[in-house]
Amino acid sequence: MIAGFSSFSNSYSFPNVDSFERRLSSRFENFERFLDSPGAVLSQMARILRPSAPAPAPVAEKKASDPQNVSKAGLEALAQKTAAKYGVNASLVNSVINAESGFDPKAVSKAGAQGLMQLMPTTAQELGVTNPLDPVQNVDGGVRYLRDMLDRYSHNVPMALAAYNAGPGAVDHAKGIPDFPETQEYVQKVLSHLGSY
Repeated sequence: MIAGFSSFSNSYSFPNVDSFERRLSSRFENFERFLDSPGAVLSQMARILRPSAPAPAPVAEKKASDPQNVSKAGLEALAQKTAAKYGVNASLVNSVINAESGFDPKAVSKAGAQGLMQLMPTTAQELGVTNPLDPVQNVDGGVRYLRDMLDRYSHNVPMALAAYNAGPGAVDHAKGIPDFPETQEYVQKVLSHLGSY
């Protein structure tokens, strides 16, 4: 019976099967090329591991934008007030702002993170931040998110900072600070500036 089917299938064309086979072969070739690119694999893995979290936010590049009338001292005071509101260490909040945006309220990263605490658009929306470039809204949303990460990781500051940068999915998967150079540098940068505020 099987031998009969084999001779039957070899003598007839099955357009749907042939088309499916070509599409499948093409997809495997694309997948093999994808696997040959370590950067693409890591980027895709990072995206999968933190589907609802912001992507790692590179240190913001400052765009030429409207002059900001807010002084650094005023922004530090805003951070201190907001930190007290949510029970977060003010020095930690100011250190995060320094690492994220260098105290530039109009900072926008290549990845699209915005404002003082570099909120990704999706995260800002989830936090109810309607204008991420508004220092008050941005710091309020950023401190609440930082507070959530501190609570999630039992107030382990390095892990909370890693989650703030790379997303909690990446931290959960790594069971610690992910092996992303950017995230490791970010955590060190924030911690090294804690005594400055």
